[in-house]
Order: sequence, then structure tokens, then C-alpha cells
Amino acid sequence: MSSNLGDQELEILRAVWQLGDATVRQIFERVGAPRSLAYTTIATVLDRLHKKGFLSRERQGKTWVYRASRRESVVQKSRMRSLVDRIFGRDPEPAVARLVDAVESYDPELLDRLATEIASRRRSRRGS
Repeated sequence: MSSNLGDQELEILRAVWQLGDATVRQIFERVGAPRSLAYTTIATVLDRLHKKGFLSRERQGKTWVYRASRRESVVQKSRMRSLVDRIFGRDPEPAVARLVDAVESYDPELLDRLATEIASRRRSRRGS
């Protein structure tokens, strides 16, 4: 199972996570039509995501119904690890510093919420 995802695959996978169960038609209407992608392109990408192990599918009549076989948080964690490896040479410290910079520009109060989350995780780790 490949863990590499292109931007288009990730966008389609996000749509499946949002819908829960999804047909090619539903994903086409949500992702393909607004971006002028062909129906067959959506079908091909869904098939590729199935072959890579990101989606399971079940035949209902003549239609494939797809659902995510990996949780969104698991995929996000894997992609973040890959990003840190590629851009920061496996050194998470500058990656976290840049992330803090970015978060602060979006929502300064989020830093306080993250500090609370970090403190909570430290307490639970010490208590284990």
C-alpha cells in the first residue's frame, strides 16, 4: 500500500471523509464539476485511492460505493511526518517553529489553546 498522495487524490479523499460513503457521481458533483474535471478522472482517482489502500469499496447494483479505510487523523499525521522529513531533514523543531508562526498569523488565540493541549499531554504522559 502506497502512502504517497497527490493533491488531487487528497482533495478527493477529503470529500469521501466528509461524505462518509460516496459514489463516483457524488464526488464528481462535489469536486469534479466545480473544477471542470471529467467524471472519468474522478472515477480513475477513486480507483487509484482504492488500490493504494486509502478507500474500500462495495458494489451496490452497477455503482461502486467508496468509504475511507484510513482515518483522516492517521493520514494527516503520516503526511506531516513526511513533510518534516522532506523539508526539515527529519528535524521537527524548526518545523514546529514555522507552524507556530503560521498559526499565529491565522489565529493568535489558537496558540493559547495549543499550549493548554501540550500541557495536558505532558501531564498525562507523566501520569502514565
